[in-house]
Amino acid sequence: MSEPRLSASVLLIRDEPFEVLMMERHAAAVFGSALVFPGGCVEAEDGADLWGDLIDDPEDLPEDEQILRIAACRELFEETGLLLLDRPFLPDPDIGAGADFHSLVARSGGRLALGGLYPFGHWITPLDLPKRFDTHFYLAKAPAGQVPRCDGHEAVRLAWLQPAAVMAQADAGQCKLLLPTRMNLLRLDEHETCDRALAASHLYPRVPVLPQPERTERGRCIRIAAEAGYALTEVWLNEQA
Repeated sequence: MSEPRLSASVLLIRDEPFEVLMMERHAAAVFGSALVFPGGCVEAEDGADLWGDLIDDPEDLPEDEQILRIAACRELFEETGLLLLDRPFLPDPDIGAGADFHSLVARSGGRLALGGLYPFGHWITPLDLPKRFDTHFYLAKAPAGQVPRCDGHEAVRLAWLQPAAVMAQADAGQCKLLLPTRMNLLRLDEHETCDRALAASHLYPRVPVLPQPERTERGRCIRIAAEAGYALTEVWLNEQA
């Protein structure tokens, strides 16, 4: 049994229509060809002590929560070129998404808007899989004036998509969704605007979900703890895209 790697992922949302930014992973990458939210593993460079005055933390978050949100901001930038700052920011078009994240934030004149990230879900990969992740999902509003750019490496496509439409495409076999992605899309689809989704985020329990595969006479299913507050507590694999 492998230890899960701590990671963070961002559901970046916008209005008119209500959409979330999703990326298609490269076929050779982890979760190849799946539609996912931008995100990745926590790295040493996400240490809160390295950021000092470059983070805006109105909630005075614990250090472990700061680290997760810094990682979420960094991964979002690396995969989409978008910066979540405490003030409006228009990036230099000559700076690619591969630019040094810490230096770019320092030059921006702003601070990472940790208070603009709202906990939305927490999933841990099942015990029997060789690669495991302990992923914290955050909800955030898209920064005004910034345009996402695909990095062309881990992500081969970026798109603003309506939650219900993505799930319908997956049901029709037109795209691939991982279970945590689908369940968070289902949760997001309970809302119609950014403000309503953000306002409701505190209502969802921060309970880690460790999916439990099970074989029954009906077929294979995955159990999800009711305490996590999702609309479904079991997903039948023969019904999944």
